[in-house]
Amino acid sequence: MCAMLMQGCTSYHTYDVRNSSEFIAEINKKAETKRTSITMFSGDQYSVADLVVKPDSSYWYSENEVDWMNYSNADISHIVFVDGKRGVWDGIKIGSGIGLLFGISLCTLLSFAMPGDCVDGCAYQYPFDCALKAGIGLAVIAGLIGIPIGAIVGHTDIYTISTRERDHSRSN
Repeated sequence: MCAMLMQGCTSYHTYDVRNSSEFIAEINKKAETKRTSITMFSGDQYSVADLVVKPDSSYWYSENEVDWMNYSNADISHIVFVDGKRGVWDGIKIGSGIGLLFGISLCTLLSFAMPGDCVDGCAYQYPFDCALKAGIGLAVIAGLIGIPIGAIVGHTDIYTISTRERDHSRSN
């Protein structure tokens, strides 16, 4: 379930910052409240505070450095934002979905594996009752398990910045 949450809680975005003032505003707004990191094409990674993206360059205060850092957007591979609150919601949705499907599948398979008439002492008179109740029960349990996992993992937004000069230089 953890692997599904980690993969299911990731969104990928690619923008050309030179043509998108909306994208620049979106990134700068996210940088105010989210855990942020930047990966450069050189392989360097920075935990970032106070990120400001402009059409041609970006600057930030790195937690590892003492001064502001300024780089051309062509040098930035991607920017990653992690949102713990949105991760909780993703954890509930993914966990509940897995639990529901597992519960329904389990009871459906068991009803076919153990056919027979149900007498008065039977907990579920029909296979559908069993599947529905087990599905809802496991959905609630898995959804509750998904809350702390989603909070820890968080929802990750990965922004790849496309610039014409970098794309042109890489195609040569």
